[in-house]
Amino acid sequence: MPEIDRFRTEDRRGVDTLYRRRHGADAAEANRLRWEWQHRRNPFNRGGEPRIWIAREGPTIVGQYPTLPVRVSLKGIEVDGSWGADAMVAPERDQQGLGEALVRAWDRNNGAALARSPSPESRAVLDRLHFAESRSVACFVKPLTRRALRRSQWPMPINVAVSALAYPFVQILARSRPLRAECEPIRRFDAGFTTLWERLAERFDLAVRRDAPYLNWRYFDPPHVRYSAVALKRQGEVHGYAVYRHVQEPLGRVTLIVDFLTHPDDISGL
Repeated sequence: MPEIDRFRTEDRRGVDTLYRRRHGADAAEANRLRWEWQHRRNPFNRGGEPRIWIAREGPTIVGQYPTLPVRVSLKGIEVDGSWGADAMVAPERDQQGLGEALVRAWDRNNGAALARSPSPESRAVLDRLHFAESRSVACFVKPLTRRALRRSQWPMPINVAVSALAYPFVQILARSRPLRAECEPIRRFDAGFTTLWERLAERFDLAVRRDAPYLNWRYFDPPHVRYSAVALKRQGEVHGYAVYRHVQEPLGRVTLIVDFLTHPDDISGL
């Protein structure tokens, strides 16, 4: 069985080579562009070295499991944690249990191990490690124009007919309500958002710590994607925020709300 331990500085070339073998040159180049931001600039990565678990056979890297460190709040009590992804194993080492060994090493060395949207193979490994059952997060959609109901797999005459029939209903659904507080576009999260988090943390059973350094790293510093954010303010005090981004899909633009935070009882703010 290969040796499994933490990433070392001299492993970078081997990690890049393994990624290129599994995903191709274009994906490897995109991964290289976001690597420093993702691993070294993470504000919860105190040591500065990437939190990647490595499987070695002599000088060769035959597997890796990249993770992203976070602080996890449990009703206001914080522990070190990390998000895991799918294990990456050299093609010739598939089906040999190496991916599960990497996941086990990660799980043993975390205060809180978090996984989102695992592949069926990863879900099977997590089941053997007695992770909680996966839950689906609801997706809510608000059509803003009649084009929102079009589908790329439908012929254009059908899309035109559906758009025409749906237009009266979209006009009703797309109506905006007056805001009951000030929403201000922002370019950085300041200390007021750290104060907001510390005020609200104990209200949530389970949440990743959302202080200003984390929010800036997560949403304003990425080199590969652009987000926009607005702050909810009342009399100059921060009461919440929302982060969103625009995505160009085949038949038009979609706006995704990717993160928001306010007091759970602040209905008008929400």
